[in-house]
Amino acid sequence: MPRTKRIKELLIEYLEKEGEANFCRLRDHINSKLKYGTTSNQLSNILAKNNEFSKIDMMTYKRVVFLNTYETVQNNYKVTVWKLNEVNK
Repeated sequence: MPRTKRIKELLIEYLEKEGEANFCRLRDHINSKLKYGTTSNQLSNILAKNNEFSKIDMMTYKRVVFLNTYETVQNNYKVTVWKLNEVNK
């Protein structure tokens, strides 16, 4: 079975259960299920080029990194939110 087909099936299964999810949650889910995971570029292509998925929103993703006891760095970046198309449900 082609690798992208397995990723697509896992995405559909996850989004049927959750309803909608941001890109980071989708990538983390795929990487936890597959031995070799996926890259962000590969996942972006699968989501954008398949009509089973639709982009519904952009959200700001916040991540705090603790450098040491006294220093932290906060990263904010925008990620897309995806859901299954109603046609496929």
